[in-house]
Parts: sequence; structure tokens; C-alpha cells
Amino acid sequence: MTLDPIKVKLVQVDKVENQLSGSLTPVLSFVMDVDDFTEAISEIEDKGIKIVKGPESAGKGESLVFKDPDNNLIEIFYQS
Repeated sequence: MTLDPIKVKLVQVDKVENQLSGSLTPVLSFVMDVDDFTEAISEIEDKGIKIVKGPESAGKGESLVFKDPDNNLIEIFYQS
């Protein structure tokens, strides 16, 4: 998986409803575009990274949640 240069923009919103909304810890969201969702999942699995949820249908695409080494939840989403 290769990434273009990453830009992070923080935007405050009043309320967001998603599968992480029930979490008592703050949620920070950002977008990384991948060329192939299936390849990204394979790379996550090949590296032995624990998948917490998914892949599953979510809205107009597919979603997968995994944990980073510090146990932060990271979600990748593919819009179809």
C-alpha cells in the first residue's frame, strides 16, 4: 500500500454517529485514500494486525476497524 503525501485537517462538529460513537474515549478521524481496499486488508492481515470489526457493509461502502500498536482503533472505509 502506498500513500500520497498526507494532509490532516481537524474540523469540529457537534455530533457524529458511527460504529465508534459508543466509545468513551475521544475519536479523531482522518482520511487516507487507498487504491485497492482488498489489498489494504490483505496487507493488514499479512502484518499480523488484529482486526476488531469487519470488513462489513457500511453506508455506501465497506468498513474495517483494527488496532494500532498503542491499541487505538483505526477504521478504513472504501466508498463504492
